[in-house]
Amino acid sequence: MLTSRYLGTMATTLARTRRVSPRLAIPFLSAPPPGARVSTTTPLVRALSGIRSGRRSGIDPFRTIIPVEPRRSPPSPPLLTYSDRMFFIGSCFSDNVGKLASSSKFSALRNPFGVQYNGSSIARCLRRIADGEPYRIDELGRHPTTGLWHSLDHHSRYDGPERDAVLESINDDLFEARDFLTSGRRFRQAYVTLGSAYVFDAIGGGDPSPRRPDLPP
Repeated sequence: MLTSRYLGTMATTLARTRRVSPRLAIPFLSAPPPGARVSTTTPLVRALSGIRSGRRSGIDPFRTIIPVEPRRSPPSPPLLTYSDRMFFIGSCFSDNVGKLASSSKFSALRNPFGVQYNGSSIARCLRRIADGEPYRIDELGRHPTTGLWHSLDHHSRYDGPERDAVLESINDDLFEARDFLTSGRRFRQAYVTLGSAYVFDAIGGGDPSPRRPDLPP
């Protein structure tokens, strides 16, 4: 179970990252120890194993690889089981690996605010989940070109022509994420992936916004 305090600590750490180096990837899952109940044939495990070993179609990996080895003495507990919950937030990498986790029958939640690339925006998302404060109508804006309602905290996948429907979708995912992370069921895996991004502050607001190339400067 994650607490609001723990989520706040994660958010504070990420908020210090105003610009992220290209292609920083940290493999969070190492090879399972003997007896671990993890199938090596699932797409998720194959993908993570390839990341850990640096294999990518014979091309040298253009990223920072930090090897993580399981503790041997005393033996480590299983790193991942089907009873664990997995939370993914950040870049499109989180989206794609989260889909693999779900298709492999793991309990996974991915990007409840949509794809986010910079640490400051991810930090705001985690703080909002920790606080559990629903979004209000006055936090939505209307796109000057398309006329769609949107939130500067969210990816454009939440945009829509009906303001109330957009607000309902945003808050439904917020409450689902809070329940997923803070309920009593065991939670052991969190994946935060960062992308190459600058942080843009909304004029008059001063708050960092996610990558929204569709909005005019």
